[in-house]
Amino acid sequence: MCENDDDRAWARLPGAQARQTFYWRVINARSRWIERHYPHRNRVWHIVPFHPGGAYSDDDFCTWPPGRCIPTLLQRDDERGRTRYRGACLACTWEGAGHPPSTRRTAANGPIEDAHDHAWPGWRALPYAPSAALDEPHGPAWQHLAALYPPGWLSAGAPLLRPRRSPYVPHRPTYRHRPCYLLRRPAPARRPCTEETPGTLF
Repeated sequence: MCENDDDRAWARLPGAQARQTFYWRVINARSRWIERHYPHRNRVWHIVPFHPGGAYSDDDFCTWPPGRCIPTLLQRDDERGRTRYRGACLACTWEGAGHPPSTRRTAANGPIEDAHDHAWPGWRALPYAPSAALDEPHGPAWQHLAALYPPGWLSAGAPLLRPRRSPYVPHRPTYRHRPCYLLRRPAPARRPCTEETPGTLF
């Protein structure tokens, strides 16, 4: 297969890892076909920096070999220079629907939640993480929080939930070097889980 044909094949592949690989082929102008058809690199879907899998590399892009679906976020600019986002998965070819462009700080929240619906069905029912669990990842509060998640979820990268006091707070990726997002949800009527209010998840 000539390099032009190889680039055409990469351009048609869905999924976050394939998108990121093709993005770097565009950046490095690997063929004349790319130079002709993709003169603007930002119009190619790619993983948003600092989101899972967003490390920069060239060919054969991959992250750690995921043993399960891992949510991430794709972006590209449209013909008018507006940024669009969509959720995606690092372990399979799933991609969410593209969301309308927006300049709001929370424009990526919807696509991120789409990706979590795919990777972590039922995540919206997870308990809210107390501040103590975020400050001490191996402390008693963290261990108590992990016991309220489905088995193995928290250690495998399930999201951490915190109450959102303002509608303008964006979700945060890979919180404090953990392979999970910190997702802000509307402030609940219930209290965040604590030692005194263990509650149940499902």
